Amino acid sequence: MTLATAARVQYPVACCGVFHLLMMYAGYIANEGYGIAVALAGIIITGTRIFDAVTDSLLAALFDRMKPGKHGKIRLFILLGWAVMALADIAMYDWMVGKFSGTFGVFAFILLYLVHIIGYTLLNMCTGVIGTAITNDPVQRPFMNFIGTLYSYLTPMVLNTFLSFYILPKYDNRYNAACLSEACFWYIGADSIWQNMAVKRPSVSGLPWPSSWRECPLCSV
Repeated sequence: MTLATAARVQYPVACCGVFHLLMMYAGYIANEGYGIAVALAGIIITGTRIFDAVTDSLLAALFDRMKPGKHGKIRLFILLGWAVMALADIAMYDWMVGKFSGTFGVFAFILLYLVHIIGYTLLNMCTGVIGTAITNDPVQRPFMNFIGTLYSYLTPMVLNTFLSFYILPKYDNRYNAACLSEACFWYIGADSIWQNMAVKRPSVSGLPWPSSWRECPLCSV
């Protein structure tokens, strides 16, 4: 397996990494945009892990029982998961900011965060399945995981640097609602590139691609 092949197989990891990074600022937007105390926002975010545990099991069962279509099902779940998270996060960081406060603000924030979790589960399942679906080679799998780890570290590093040196100075180095809204659009815009590369047909990109991927019914291209 070439480096280019392993890099492309792990593009969904980069997609997940960007959204995970964006949610690191959820406590800030909960306070700035919905009037929720930071301590309460932390409790809410922690409490949603229970919902995450339930959705992980249910969506994994759905994924396992779903029959692959013409384009497989990994591509479908990547697209669906990315779209759900993108809409939920844009709504959380921009569309719904300042629209609700008090009890309604808490409910609005919780609802948007739960929708984000559903999208994250859909997309994150693909990152765990792709390597297993493509190969059981004891050398190739660790190599793909190594590339995924690089994405997990390098993507947040680059985006956080961009946030610190370009976006934050425009807002007096404060994580206010306007700053986080702009960051959200930059992050999701960058992530759309990863998402597009993750589902694009190999014949379009010209990158080498393992025959096992083309033959895999889960991720057929």
